[in-house]
Amino acid sequence: MPLIPYDAFCEEDEYHLEMAKMHKLTPKLDVIHRLRDEMSLLQTDSEYATDVKGEQRDWLILHLSAQIFALALELTDDLAAVCTSYKDTLQANDTKVVERIAGFGVGEGHKFYREATSNAQFAGDALGVSASDTYAQEQARKSFEQIQKAREMWWRWYTGYKHGQYATPVALGRIDPAGNTIKKWGLYLVSKKPKRRAGQVHTGDRFIDTVAYVDHFIQLARTCVSLWSQTFNTQFPKVFKTP
Repeated sequence: MPLIPYDAFCEEDEYHLEMAKMHKLTPKLDVIHRLRDEMSLLQTDSEYATDVKGEQRDWLILHLSAQIFALALELTDDLAAVCTSYKDTLQANDTKVVERIAGFGVGEGHKFYREATSNAQFAGDALGVSASDTYAQEQARKSFEQIQKAREMWWRWYTGYKHGQYATPVALGRIDPAGNTIKKWGLYLVSKKPKRRAGQVHTGDRFIDTVAYVDHFIQLARTCVSLWSQTFNTQFPKVFKTP
């Protein structure tokens, strides 16, 4: 593969081609799997990382789960950017895929998923499905609908954790039926205006148990990467006129 030079001019056609080849979502999934492996070892192997003990170990597990959560939600926007950019590039009949990905703006992911979940033809076009294959188009719509539901449930926690300070890893307590106090580890969405009474505040139902549901986030990430792979394998040859 030709090497694109650093801080120098190069041929534009070669630049677009090679940059598009290098834009991949699979490495983020690889990172997620590594984080999950680390998390599992900390949870199940008492001989692993013996220097991290007690609550320090629980906090590390929590932060690993929060990073998995954030990467999974990030991949949903990555997928939308790729699908939109290849679709727009084919319509424009040029090769500026990566430039369009780079220009994918804040909030455009929401717009993409609203359209992809309500319009099977749009969803099929986004993945490069044949215009005559109505079954594949509807399957594409259902796949995007699955991602959209996850975004609707978790987006506030993602933006609060990834782009702000109002979703924070915490350990909260609850009382089980036997009267025992149990700690729940996850992301808490801090309220700017919590309910108050007589010097008290109410925590509210603003918590995601990222440790318990980490495998749900991993499945979301796998779905995104699978759809990215389908899009790339179908659309890249069309854009760059390769076999």
